[in-house]
Amino acid sequence: MVGQTFKTAQGQSLDMAALKLRNETERAVGNLKVNARGDLIDESNRILSNRKDQVLKNLEKTSKLTDIPVTSGKPKRGK
Repeated sequence: MVGQTFKTAQGQSLDMAALKLRNETERAVGNLKVNARGDLIDESNRILSNRKDQVLKNLEKTSKLTDIPVTSGKPKRGK
């Protein structure tokens, strides 16, 4: 990736893209049970559900347009 190499305070080069790729399967810090990629993992760091499946599942859940009333025209004002 272009533009992902930085200089540290000590003058060393740091390739952020390589660092991300090298550590993407490590457990993320925090109270969620995910790795750095966002995959859902168990106590042994085995992947239970990958990030792509989770996004597709949430997209299907939120994109269903059932039981939504459709109105047309101006709303009526009560007196």
